Amino acid sequence: MASNTELSNALVAAMLDNAVNSLLNEGTGPAIINIYSGSLPADCEAAETGTLLGTCVMNATPFAAATDEAPGAQIAVNTVTDDADAVAGGTATHFRAYSSNAGTDASKLNCHIQGSAGEAADSTDMTLDVKLIVQGASISVTAWTINMPES
Repeated sequence: MASNTELSNALVAAMLDNAVNSLLNEGTGPAIINIYSGSLPADCEAAETGTLLGTCVMNATPFAAATDEAPGAQIAVNTVTDDADAVAGGTATHFRAYSSNAGTDASKLNCHIQGSAGEAADSTDMTLDVKLIVQGASISVTAWTINMPES
């Protein structure tokens, strides 16, 4: 199969700007990020097998406008509300971002994004303030970007 297709920077930026924020906002409430311990599922459609450590609530506009990464584009998460009371303790290994009807785990709708989670030194997809989560403690998302190539 040929693979010479290339997308313009304007198109990849628009795809990130429009699709990601739209799908995360498909519910009636803010999107959520669930933080888990355990193995990362194969994809967003696979059942979650890890332990839910906590749920952070995303901004009404989950991601800022795309920036040109020459080549490609990148979006960075806007402010995420901390989970002030982790439901379980463990080592954070991955996350899933869901659309939601109320901004809580119980109201989650569709998983649209998943990836690795940890501290800055771990070089994961999402950076947390700490990866060793203590039940009842807070969970903070400190950085998360998504890159899309032009080809």
